Amino acid sequence: MLVAAGGCRTGEAAGDASGQGPWAALVAAENAFAARAEQMGISPAFLEVLAEEGVVFAPGPVRGRTRHRESPSPREAYLRWHPRVAAVSGAGDLGYTSGPWVAGRGSDPPGAAGHYVSLWGRAGDRWELLVDVGTSHPPLDDQQVRRAARELPEPGSPPGWTAEEARRTLGQRQGLFRLVLALDAAVHLASLVAPDARVYLEGEPPTEGGLRLAGLMETGRAWSEAGSGVASSLDLAWAYGTHTRAGVAGAGNFLEIWAVRDGAWQLVLFLLQEP
Repeated sequence: MLVAAGGCRTGEAAGDASGQGPWAALVAAENAFAARAEQMGISPAFLEVLAEEGVVFAPGPVRGRTRHRESPSPREAYLRWHPRVAAVSGAGDLGYTSGPWVAGRGSDPPGAAGHYVSLWGRAGDRWELLVDVGTSHPPLDDQQVRRAARELPEPGSPPGWTAEEARRTLGQRQGLFRLVLALDAAVHLASLVAPDARVYLEGEPPTEGGLRLAGLMETGRAWSEAGSGVASSLDLAWAYGTHTRAGVAGAGNFLEIWAVRDGAWQLVLFLLQEP
């Protein structure tokens, strides 16, 4: 679905059965998902939208359907969220949403808060959840204030490459980015990271811009990609996996989202959970 060559541009992207365009349909799907979680519980709502191979992090990447079937969230637990930003590929077959979340039990006030990132793939006339991950941080003053989602800049037109060329170029850029973080080579960041890239780190709210990435550079980082995909329009892509740090026990997680900007792949979202 998401890796075929070619693909249509924004004006040709398939709409929703309701007549909505792909971006509006994605935001509506996310809001409906959140509403269902309130109505029927967290795990049943996830099972309704997760793709067959969809991934959640618990704490590392696992198949979401297995996780929510075998270890369902307690019925009295709640998880509330809403999208504040979203973006969709030119073909309308791949998109992502992000916003604040809070969690708690019963009628108690929220005991945890943070921001999530959800990656969605189009399956026929519905959106399916491919990857769901988030970070925790102290609640913000507006953590639970509902706002209309903002459309992020749509990807640019790919420079006439084939699907194979798009994946090869993407892999080169991903490899260089991960090497930069492992070798403390900040000079290369500007060519790889979009100026408005969103950065998600544990313990702090998301930031925009690549400057925060400079503080993550550390020799001895090693990366292991576990999954990836590319929109059929070859303008939006993602990858997730785990990483380790020299001298630190355990593994952390990462999610990258890449978009075509000015004829090249640029990182537009990076989420990192340290070991």
